[in-house]
Amino acid sequence: MSNTKKRLSLYYGEKGDYLKDHESFLKSANINKDIKFLVKALNLKKTDNILDIACGQGRHTNTLAKKGYKVDGVDFSQHLLNIAKKNAKAQEIVIPNYYNANIEKLNLQDKYSKAFWFFSDLAGINIPKSILSISKNLKIGGSLLLDTDNFFRILFYLQNNPKSNYKFDVKKLELIDKKTGIRVQYPVLMMWEEWFKLASLSIKLIIGDYNFSDYSINSPRLIMIVKKTA
Repeated sequence: MSNTKKRLSLYYGEKGDYLKDHESFLKSANINKDIKFLVKALNLKKTDNILDIACGQGRHTNTLAKKGYKVDGVDFSQHLLNIAKKNAKAQEIVIPNYYNANIEKLNLQDKYSKAFWFFSDLAGINIPKSILSISKNLKIGGSLLLDTDNFFRILFYLQNNPKSNYKFDVKKLELIDKKTGIRVQYPVLMMWEEWFKLASLSIKLIIGDYNFSDYSINSPRLIMIVKKTA
């Protein structure tokens, strides 16, 4: 296991700071707004078999399940999955299938008609390998929504905040945490397009935020919806 993956395993584990660091965000996040966006963007139906990729503590998974959708969740952190199951039980809903797995090596029981990788954290991940892995777990004709930070927003932020705790490696397209040394890759759109093509995924829609605005260099997000073609 690489040093980055070891750090991430600790960070998202029982003794890690993930939930503490994101406490303010999680309290203010509008989960119903997120769900409304996902339902519209992926045209989710109650008959769909849905996968929440990197589901964490199951906020979106459990909310969809509570609304009657058939949804499973997968994450590499067993600690967060335990919280997801506990929260599902507390909400008195049918507990979704929660799988502890490496996104680069997914081999799940079912094939999915819809999947989403929402607000994705790309640290320590082989992205092309992960996309191939996800594609193998999608049905032909199935759709994937992938949501990540906009590469250009990162650059603009660092230009305006030179004393921030991050720096950007323009040769490798990686954001580097000065304190931990953790690197997060931020591919440009052409790279995503090539990786999707290699995984038999065709881009159907590209947007720049959760209001379905066109993607541009000023967009806060890069959101892509792709369809499995073979």
